[in-house]
Amino acid sequence: SQIGDKYDASGTITQKGRARFAEMQFDNPANEEMCQLLNANRLPYILMYKGNHGKIAEFKCGPAEFARLNDAVDEFADLEEEGEQESPMFVVLN
Repeated sequence: SQIGDKYDASGTITQKGRARFAEMQFDNPANEEMCQLLNANRLPYILMYKGNHGKIAEFKCGPAEFARLNDAVDEFADLEEEGEQESPMFVVLN
């Protein structure tokens, strides 16, 4: 199955994926405090969140380690607790 959401030209989600991705620029002064709060001090850095579970994983992930991100999505995307409605996994890329 597809990992990320698919969008049309207007930016509307046309097909939901197993994870939602967001990017935060570490070197942008507006994001500096947030990166410090998230302890994202190694780049590139991945933070993964899932519904009621909160943060489920965090790790450094350079281009040579990209398979690690795919493995983590496969491991955590379908993680649910009994009684919990399906919730997307959010992946923040720094």
